[in-house]
Amino acid sequence: MSSHSSSGQRKSANPKSPSSSSKSTTTSSSSSSTGPAFFPPIILGGATREQIEACPFYAPSPPEPHSTLDQPYSPPDPIWYNSRRDGPPDLNVPGGNHSVNIGDQFHDNRYKVVRKLGWGSFSTVWLAHDQQLNRHVALKIVKSAKDFTDTAELEIKLHQRVSSANPDHLGYHHMAILLDHFKHEGPNGSHVCMVFEALGENLAGLNSRLGNGGIPQSVIRDVGRQILLGLDYLHRECGITHTGIKPEHILICIEDIEKLIRSELEKQHNTKTTAPICTPQLQSFSASSRTSHSKEDHSPIMVKIADLGDAAWSLSHHLTNRIQTRQYRSPEVIVGVPWNQRIDMWSVGCLFFELLTGNYLFHSPEDSDHVDQIHLMQIIDLVGPFPLEMALSGRYTHGIAHEIASYNYKQAMSCKEWNLEIMMSFYGFDKSIIQCLYRMLQIDPSKRCEAKEILDDKKCWLSAEK
Repeated sequence: MSSHSSSGQRKSANPKSPSSSSKSTTTSSSSSSTGPAFFPPIILGGATREQIEACPFYAPSPPEPHSTLDQPYSPPDPIWYNSRRDGPPDLNVPGGNHSVNIGDQFHDNRYKVVRKLGWGSFSTVWLAHDQQLNRHVALKIVKSAKDFTDTAELEIKLHQRVSSANPDHLGYHHMAILLDHFKHEGPNGSHVCMVFEALGENLAGLNSRLGNGGIPQSVIRDVGRQILLGLDYLHRECGITHTGIKPEHILICIEDIEKLIRSELEKQHNTKTTAPICTPQLQSFSASSRTSHSKEDHSPIMVKIADLGDAAWSLSHHLTNRIQTRQYRSPEVIVGVPWNQRIDMWSVGCLFFELLTGNYLFHSPEDSDHVDQIHLMQIIDLVGPFPLEMALSGRYTHGIAHEIASYNYKQAMSCKEWNLEIMMSFYGFDKSIIQCLYRMLQIDPSKRCEAKEILDDKKCWLSAEK
């Protein structure tokens, strides 16, 4: 349901950068209260040591000291699907976005625009009133260029499959459902329009507002099961691979959203302000609960997986590896070998780490000429070694496969200063969480677990019986 855009920034687990220099170390042999730093013994792809050392590697600082006072759950972000609200480009060009004004009506005057929700590179999203059913919905209006139209028409087919495959599956209730679709003729061309249920903020906004690791583990565990249920439905019942799992695409449901929207719109009308529509507050989260295993009953959160704009039929021949946001990109996509549904599980592992810590697990600077090499080294550091057969068969690893092998060897022969288990222990998480992450973060996709495997494992951290 999002409009294919980036969200607010999160930081890597203590990247080595000027802004975090006070929290990072500078040599592989030294250590301090901030924990060890590790720089690879060899360089991939011809990068110089100076270039590599300027890039973020992972030696996270200890969790910041927490106040003993409860920190109330601050009012959430509005019902924006995109934080950029100033307005989209391409409003007055053929193939671009459709220019929309508050009060405009679409689809035989059925949907009346109430306010802007957001915009991205492919579309704009609006809060609209369905005058036929007297409810509010999210109206997504896609750019009119042929490429965007073709992508949107595929997205509609995928959503139709999601809506009809098996409504009795528990995961069905954790997928954002397409309510309606139509085409609208405008000065820039014909625009595909999609109508979705109105939902609340995404997990990226929630995590950002609560601070690093601010969501209690009990809530993350509950949300995690819901995400896996949704993925199990998408994978096994629908035959679809999402390819874009990340916090921005996991939206929070709001109880009695119609009452909330009407109340907030009335307040704004009376005060003549543009205050955001806010979701109801959840129960206050104690700062001390960030790494607690308490079974305290927090207000339940229900989430749904949204945005099938980059999704694909699982059994189709995949012609591109230009999928997945960098921080959640799986090893097989990076090196360019055939991929399947298990790329979503890698993304979920990265997402869980981010929810637990507030930091990215992997973060390579996109402006670097060696972004893939840096990303692969980070993966080897934390969960390696990298399977050589996989490296040798990759479309994008020609010329560096031998360096991957060398890096594997040197890591195996050295006393590793850092890996995922040490990192998670450093944050204060127990082995059950670490083992759960390892199952999703296997480099070899054939060894990576599927959603159903974790859901059915009663010993897993995500088990409903815990």
